[in-house]
Amino acid sequence: MDSVLPFLVMIAVVAVIAVFALLAFVLRRILRSRKAAQWSDWARENGWEYAEDRPDMIGILATALNPQRYKVQHVLSRTYRGRWVFTYEHLERVPHRSDGSHGTRYRRAVAVTLPAPAPKLGIGPETGAISMEDVLDLAGSSILEMGRPSFDAACRVTAADEDFARAVLTPEVMDRLIARHEHGRPPVRFNGHYLAAAEEGRLQPDEALRVADELIDLLEAVPGQVWHGGAARTDT
Repeated sequence: MDSVLPFLVMIAVVAVIAVFALLAFVLRRILRSRKAAQWSDWARENGWEYAEDRPDMIGILATALNPQRYKVQHVLSRTYRGRWVFTYEHLERVPHRSDGSHGTRYRRAVAVTLPAPAPKLGIGPETGAISMEDVLDLAGSSILEMGRPSFDAACRVTAADEDFARAVLTPEVMDRLIARHEHGRPPVRFNGHYLAAAEEGRLQPDEALRVADELIDLLEAVPGQVWHGGAARTDT
């Protein structure tokens, strides 16, 4: 009997752990379903459409070498100023270096549809440093200098297609981007069918149309021939 007791204790401990894990999983599903229902109700009352998740939108903000690290959830969409506007939560599982566990990084994103699909083009503040996230995002892209000192000092351009980047970044667009970054606004990113920007934090749909106005104003400053003259080309 004494030799069996440790084995029984071990089974009991494993069973308790399994029960707690199951309860935690069920609780997360309940909370997620409740949150989805709340956003669905909000969307219906405020003229938006709602989708609980959109895996196809992960690549707007991430070069997903490990797509299981990312998730797009609580996607709200509507038409505005002649374009589709989307706002959503972009989640990334981030490892904690100390113990190997994972946390979740939340970013609230706003994206507007482009007139034609575009290769990846990101414009953000020039920090003078390159993070590991930047390195991953550079896959298939290069860092460009536009030959305008004030812009090159303020902004970093990463582009998958140099011709597209130079067609988009006219003097007027560069002026708008310099002003944008001077006011602390987040980087912008052309990718596939969208122009997007994201900030740290959870979904705030009441702010989405203000951000959409910024993106659409920037997009309308891009010369029309970029979209109709062949500069915008992508295999996405």
